[in-house]
Formats: sequence, C-alpha cells, structure tokens
Amino acid sequence: MIITTNRGVIREGKLHHPKFLTQILKEFMIILNSTETRALPWKINLSICDVDTKNNEEASSFSPYLPYFQRGSTQSEKVEQFNIKEKEKQDYAFCLEQSLNLNPRYSLLVEDDAFPHPQLFHILYYLLEIRKTQRASHAANPTVFYKLYHPERLLGFWSLEPYRFLQLLSFAVFCGSSVAFVIDSVMSWQRKVWQWSIHFWIWTVMYFLLLAVAVSRQHLIELRYFWRNLFTVSPSPSCCTPGMLYLADRAQDWLHYMQTHTCQPNFAKDLMLDDYIQKYNLEGLIVEPNLFVHIGFLSSLSQKFLDPSLLYYPEWFKLY
Repeated sequence: MIITTNRGVIREGKLHHPKFLTQILKEFMIILNSTETRALPWKINLSICDVDTKNNEEASSFSPYLPYFQRGSTQSEKVEQFNIKEKEKQDYAFCLEQSLNLNPRYSLLVEDDAFPHPQLFHILYYLLEIRKTQRASHAANPTVFYKLYHPERLLGFWSLEPYRFLQLLSFAVFCGSSVAFVIDSVMSWQRKVWQWSIHFWIWTVMYFLLLAVAVSRQHLIELRYFWRNLFTVSPSPSCCTPGMLYLADRAQDWLHYMQTHTCQPNFAKDLMLDDYIQKYNLEGLIVEPNLFVHIGFLSSLSQKFLDPSLLYYPEWFKLY
C-alpha cells in the first residue's frame, strides 16, 4: 500500500507538482509485471491510501484502476493544526488498518517518495520464505517488521549499532590476512628472502581498516546489490519509516498501540514504534542494503527543503 498526500510546492509564485506518486506507481507496475516477480508464489496487491485532508487530484485519478482509500476529514484537519506528528501517526494507522482489513500475510507500507528496487519482491521472498529470517510468534522476541529503508547518512561505521564496528573489524582482518597470505606465498615461491612478521600483518590489517573508513560503509554495502544472497538482516536502528514490511498477524497489536497512544512534537511515530518494541520485548529488523531510495526533496511535515547533501542515490537507481 502506497501512502500519499498532496505534495504541491509553490516556487517563484507558481504551484509545482513533483508527481512522486505517479513515478512510484509506474515503477511498481514495472516490478509487478516483471518475469521474476510474476514467477513468485505470492499474490501481490497494490493499493493507494490518500491521507490528504483536501482533494488530491493525482491520487484520485488512479482510483478507477487501483483500490483507493481516502482518510481526509474535518477532524483530521483540526489534529493537523494542533499536532502535525499526531496527524502523521493517525494517517499511518489508518493506512495500516485498511491494509490489514484485506487479510494479507505481509503488509508493505510505502510512502509516496520511496522509490523501490527493481528486485524488491524477489529479494523479500528470498529473505522471508527461503532464509526465513523472522522469528516465530512463540519465540522469545517475535519479529514484527522489516525496515526496508534507513537514511544513508546513518548507515556509516560510526553509529550506536555495535555490529557495524564488528563489520569494520572483520572486513579489515579478512582483507588484511588474505593480502598478507598472498604476498607471503608469492615471496616464498620466488625464493626471495622473506620473513613473515606479525608487524606486517598488523600494518596490512590497519591499511584495510583505514581504507574501509575512507570508502565508507554506505558505499561498501552497495556491493551486496550484485547478489541477493549477500543481503543481510540485522536489528533495526531507530528512525524513519518510508518503506516498512509488517508481519500482518503481529501488526494488529502495533495498530492498536498507535490508536491508543498520542504522538508529541518531539515524539513521532517512529519513536513510538521503538517504544512499542522495547516495552513488549519484540523484534524489528532492517534489510541492508536499502531496498528503497528516498526521492523526496521537501518534507511534508515541516514544509522545508532537505539539504541536497542528504539525498543519496545508489547505482541501481535511474535518474530520469
């Protein structure tokens, strides 16, 4: 389900429409009609959830062709004037509820400025049905969701996620040891005077450690796009919900939690999700690398333009 709102922008006295929804729908239609996706045993339904309080012509124009849900109401407008974060949460809860009413096995909620990877469903099927990365309901920490996008600026080695430092260290040790072994083998084969030294190994490891930091984790994990088996699943960090896959049977409780709790200006729905996960000892996972690209340049909440340096486009993303 694609969550959309009117994103008209006034620039130089004129109203401009970026047509994000149209772009995203076009890409989803290409993906759903691809040979790889059609070969999957999944039945995938695409729908639109319009949370604009006023008429959204771009979204309503697709209503004859796709299931279309609209939330706009006078009550919603009053909430928006009072608390924009609460309005966003209520919109999200409404869309999740409409999605769950269709009785799916999984519910994918995508914001209208999140551009999907061409092999989105192919990779998800591999992670969910073949590798079976989620924890069962009777497990100690049952899995509730998969986060499919996290801001690239927060994906670096320097973070509060301890596993990323272990990734940096393991990369340096593996590459450093491999290169040291190759050099040792070549030098021995050529019968040159060469003596293995622990100091040489340490310097080699340090070289690759510094190289990894210089290249950045964001660029290194892009190598995983070449093969779906290289995609990883790890505990989800905080922040941001442009692309979220929920396990439907466990999302009902999260929906109820949203409906019975209130967001504050400094407590948005993503922080509420973190609070929910911690309170009930549940698990949220993140898929890396990202399966979506954030193409929005204007925040629909603050109505401010994003810093261009925060926008990041991987190699697979087509700049039209």
